[in-house]
Amino acid sequence: MEYLAQQIQPSNEPPQLSTPDKIICVKEIQRLTNLSRTTIWRLERAGKFPARVPLTGSRIGWRYNDIQEWIKHC
Repeated sequence: MEYLAQQIQPSNEPPQLSTPDKIICVKEIQRLTNLSRTTIWRLERAGKFPARVPLTGSRIGWRYNDIQEWIKHC
């Protein structure tokens, strides 16, 4: 164990201060905005709503910070 402890070198890089953006689903967006799925889709298609993020082949989400910014500017 002591050998392994001696091999660990402290990083010279500063710690990351920003946290990764939370991804939320359409139900959470509906709760936050009081918009229907169809309205969200129409706004997104028109370029008036934040873009979705593909998660897997069949799942999508949106960045929470993007949605909060959109709400602030409405």
